[in-house]
Formats: sequence, structure tokens, C-alpha cells
Amino acid sequence: MRDYLQAGTALMWVIYRRTREVLVHTPDGLARTYREVDSLEGFRRLPGFTCAVSSLFT
Repeated sequence: MRDYLQAGTALMWVIYRRTREVLVHTPDGLARTYREVDSLEGFRRLPGFTCAVSSLFT
């Protein structure tokens, strides 16, 4: 994951099916956990994008 981010990847999502969570990593080294009740949205690299985390597990 670190290699991809250092190479210029803007966002990386790690999806955990068992816990129904998504961990979003950014090149600045920060990571944020989104749970099933959250929405993935507001990313500068994906303007206008929105996705309910719960929809990833149906």
C-alpha cells in the first residue's frame, strides 16, 4: 500500500467484508475508517462521488 501511495495513487480503499468497514488511506499518511452506516464522499480527487458503504456489502 505504501508503495502505491508513494508512487502517486491519490486514494486507497481497503474493504473489510467481515467487519463491514472501509479504510481509506491518503498519501499524507492518514487513514480514516468508514463503517456500514457511513458514506464515502467528499474526496477532492473524486468530486461529486458518493457511495454508501453498506452498498459494498450487498
